[in-house]
Amino acid sequence: RRMALMHSATIRSHKPATVAIITWNVGGVTDGGGASKKAPRNSSIWRRLVDTLHACVEVHASRAVGQDPGNHEVIAFCLQEVVDPKAYTTWLHSPESKGALKKGDHNEVVFWTGVIAAACEKFRQTHGTRYETFGSPAYLGGNLIVVAVRQDFMSHCQGFESAELAVDRFQIGLKGGVGVRLEMRHSSVCIVNVHLAALKSKLGSTKENDKAMRSRLKQLSKIREGKSFVFHVRGGWQAPDAHQFFFICGDTNMRLSDARQQRFEQVAADIARGEHQRYVEEDQLLTALQLHQVTGIREVAPITFPPTFKRCMKSPPDARAYNPKRVPAWTDRVLGSTRPGWKCLRYTSVDQADGAECLSDHDPVVAVVELALNDVDLDTLMAVLDTIPEINVFQSRGVRLSEARKSEWQDVEVWLSGRVL
Repeated sequence: RRMALMHSATIRSHKPATVAIITWNVGGVTDGGGASKKAPRNSSIWRRLVDTLHACVEVHASRAVGQDPGNHEVIAFCLQEVVDPKAYTTWLHSPESKGALKKGDHNEVVFWTGVIAAACEKFRQTHGTRYETFGSPAYLGGNLIVVAVRQDFMSHCQGFESAELAVDRFQIGLKGGVGVRLEMRHSSVCIVNVHLAALKSKLGSTKENDKAMRSRLKQLSKIREGKSFVFHVRGGWQAPDAHQFFFICGDTNMRLSDARQQRFEQVAADIARGEHQRYVEEDQLLTALQLHQVTGIREVAPITFPPTFKRCMKSPPDARAYNPKRVPAWTDRVLGSTRPGWKCLRYTSVDQADGAECLSDHDPVVAVVELALNDVDLDTLMAVLDTIPEINVFQSRGVRLSEARKSEWQDVEVWLSGRVL
């Protein structure tokens, strides 16, 4: 063990990698070729969806002056309401759903995976960087995560797993979380996409607003702690916050502390003048984090962008309009673990309108984070482990670790490096 510690500086190092986390509630454009039919889509809508997600991927964060900023190693596309909630609930309780997979609408998963692939292809045509889907799309109800990895970084990723947890009344996943975990180099990364409880009334009374907030905080804690939301990893179970890097994103449905509808005119007018920052201190989630009502996570960076909800679907092209049914709020967020080892390079929203009517009543939000990933020099590690008979798993056969075939020890290399170093 002393020998391992002496050599740890040459065995382990940290290599940076950027992850772009994109969250967007697409409820305004749900169609569902099967279970959740709403309004028909056309080629124009398809192009605008692709353009919006492409704009999200284009949110760059250069690590150094002169460095190409467009090459995130991993992109996590986290969407909410890919099915229309009312139509989906009706379908689940109809005879048509008998024998069908109740996890979600497969047609919607196929559609949105296609949109994401088209957005990545457009980025390749522009920048020459190719991204490939890693693992399978993870989904439950209306929540969907698709992970795309830069082609030349694919060999550094492994251990993909997904998990789901429904927290809505009917336990069908319209409210809840879906998460993925993977290993990047020798570090574990977990990203959870959530859609939390909303206000039931359009009036937004203080009593109802506070009650809904407490419900959201309970749902958030339940997902983070992993009592019912865990990943199957190497024959065991791992909670989301047990990973080295852990992020929660999605539609948190958090509102301003005073969300009464009569405040709409004043708040909307201030936002139109660019004075939205004055309302950040009223945000329910920031207040809860400051009061430690939710622990272990924090906002990835200070909020500087305008509220992302509730955009007016019929807004004029020359104005950033909000729907008067709700007081504008920052419902769409990205949170990260309070553990060290990562930093946020960019945190912003993307204006989906781009001179036209909004596609959804939510604007997408993008966080670009840089992770200090563990990297292990395996040759040096195995040479050091040869000096520690107690953990030489091949000692009984008289084989030195450094001489064993890679296929024999690659399954335990992460365990060994974690335990020894």
